[in-house]
Amino acid sequence: MKKLLPIIVVLLIVTNIVTGYSQNVAINNNGATPDATAILDISSTTKGVLVPRMLSVERTAIQNPAQGLMVYDITTRTFWFYDGQWKEIGLAGVFSGPASGDLSGNYPSPTVSKIQNLDVVFGVPFDKQVLKWDALANNWKGRNDSLFLPYDVAFGNAGKLFGIQNNNTSNGSSAVCGKIGITGSGITPGNTMGVWGDNSNGLGVVGTSNAGIGTYGFSFGNHGVYGYSALANFAGVCGSHANANGIGVLGDIQNSGKAIYGRSTGALGIAGYFENTNNSNTDPTLKVSAAGNGPAGSFTTNGGGHAAYMTSTNVNNNYPLVFIDNVSKGTGLSVSMSPATISHGVYVTGQGTGTSIYSLAEMGQAGSFSVFNVNNTTSALYTSTLGKGFAAKFIKNNTTGSISDQHSPDVLIDNNSKGNALQVISLHSPSVNSAVDVNYDGQAFGINVASTHGGIHASSQLATGSAFIGENYAGGYAFKAYTNGSLVSSIYAENSHMFGIGVKAVVSGSQATAIQGEANSAVPAISGKNSGGGGVGVYGLASQGVGEVGYGIRAETNSTSWGIPAQFLSNCPDALTNTLWLIDYSKGQTCRIQVNNAANNSEALYVTTEGTGKLASFHNTNAEAFAVANNGNLTAAGTLTVKNNKGIVRSSTSTQMRMETVTTPNVISANLAVGGSVSVTVNFATAFGSTPTVSVANINTGFSGPCDALCTVIKDVTTTGCTFKVFNAYMAGSGAINGTWKLNVVGAE
Repeated sequence: MKKLLPIIVVLLIVTNIVTGYSQNVAINNNGATPDATAILDISSTTKGVLVPRMLSVERTAIQNPAQGLMVYDITTRTFWFYDGQWKEIGLAGVFSGPASGDLSGNYPSPTVSKIQNLDVVFGVPFDKQVLKWDALANNWKGRNDSLFLPYDVAFGNAGKLFGIQNNNTSNGSSAVCGKIGITGSGITPGNTMGVWGDNSNGLGVVGTSNAGIGTYGFSFGNHGVYGYSALANFAGVCGSHANANGIGVLGDIQNSGKAIYGRSTGALGIAGYFENTNNSNTDPTLKVSAAGNGPAGSFTTNGGGHAAYMTSTNVNNNYPLVFIDNVSKGTGLSVSMSPATISHGVYVTGQGTGTSIYSLAEMGQAGSFSVFNVNNTTSALYTSTLGKGFAAKFIKNNTTGSISDQHSPDVLIDNNSKGNALQVISLHSPSVNSAVDVNYDGQAFGINVASTHGGIHASSQLATGSAFIGENYAGGYAFKAYTNGSLVSSIYAENSHMFGIGVKAVVSGSQATAIQGEANSAVPAISGKNSGGGGVGVYGLASQGVGEVGYGIRAETNSTSWGIPAQFLSNCPDALTNTLWLIDYSKGQTCRIQVNNAANNSEALYVTTEGTGKLASFHNTNAEAFAVANNGNLTAAGTLTVKNNKGIVRSSTSTQMRMETVTTPNVISANLAVGGSVSVTVNFATAFGSTPTVSVANINTGFSGPCDALCTVIKDVTTTGCTFKVFNAYMAGSGAINGTWKLNVVGAE
């Protein structure tokens, strides 16, 4: 400090000499006079002003600092000045004094009193308020009363982009009300509303969408969407769609309840009405489709009207009035009648030439009629006609498969009651038609009866009548009967009338047989049990031609069954016969096992035995070719090879070993002196799994010179090859060598 004082004094003296004895001082290097308003004017383009520098502890230790005293704190590396207390320049609190413009109060804590020099009411906005300009009061005020439109903005928000909540739950209150006209429709709904669209003439609420949902209503306790109209022929809710495959109104429900619910509470009115006004439209007026376990449609009435009433007024319409397309496992149409119902479950009146009821089934039954009350005396199926056509007609046109294929009958009557399975009554007399007329051109039986006691019972009430008549005009049998039972007649006919005939068969052909009965116990049965010595229990024959694949016997299960498709059991412990015997005269595979389930991790072939015999034995025409013993030992008459005919080397580890013999390339040296060597590269036929062991076996070819003094070395062994080196250890003079070696290679496969 003592050194600085003389320097400052000198500077002041020099300055006064340059500028004269004025009341202000200028410090510069160009001789400029000081500014008249400055007591000290310092200017330079190459140097600055250096104020006192000190630590923070030194700054705060200054006694009674003057107002406005400034120093540079090397601890904080910032400038500080004293204003009643030390203040850091550049941080909050550096400014003081009254604020101006849109701010009021004093620094460092002014308040906002205006926006764009327009007054703001004190204390606003409150919670959930926005600032709005009040033109009458000429100031900004907080408001939450309404939203002024038009309002257009694009913004992304995972929550509610726009929300309005009305806490009033009295009827007629709404969260959002959109009204067209001064008075709108003049209707006040008797409910609370989330959104109320009111229009005197047009639409109340309109929702449109190209790909999504136009209007979506969701409610936990009441209606999701409620539409009301006081005018006739106008809808409370109207859904319209102009694009192909569009949906006018979609009702979607994810829990129990009703997706679309139509209700009529007045003395008149239709709860649901579907109308097609375009005569050229070929689509159904109402289509019901169910993919679940419930019915596709359910109609219930508690009044005196129809549960469902559908009318088609288009006389040129060729399509069904009601079409039910059901892809589920449930019933397409189900009619349930209470015990008090005395009318028909389904009643159809047809006055045209079409079919009154037409049922078409691709896989299941076309029609099923059941009566489950044991006291019911009416018919399960009753057909009556006053015309000249059939009262009932059954047609079956399935001609697929071969002649030997088993097909279901045209009509099946399964009777477990005490009554007749089939009763035919022909009351018109005289009649030239048969009570039962069978016209059959197949190769089986026109009538096939299997009975425990009586197969066919025929009786005639006239002395000139016949109980049974068999006729043949083509050279075959008029009647053929056979039995396999012992001491049982193939044909038993009993006639108690003195003029009657027990059995009468008439043939017209010269070589025909009227009646022939056969009993042959060795004839194979299609399905049954064989107790004879030479018969067959089950016999299947595939007689397809060349290029066709048929099955003599095929066993399978459906996609949900855990059953076993085929099982062969031999229960006789002393039998020496085979449980399964395959005899093949074809050129194809005798036995093929194919696993088509990619997730199956079980064995394709699993063999187990509790006896002492072998697990498997394979024979050719000469003798046993391959066998697997009970303990797992394998015996092969031929060569046992693995992996593309590569040999097997036993190993004490689980690693599969391989041995290979390779021949080195020709080692040629015209002059190999003592201490000289020559090397060749040897490549293995196939790479090993790890580095193998290589040893020298023997000389493969001779030499033109002596070789007793030569040494061989194996080096640089890899999985694919090695280096073979020949070294002349002590053979005197120079010797020419020419030949190859055999190498043994053993390693992991």
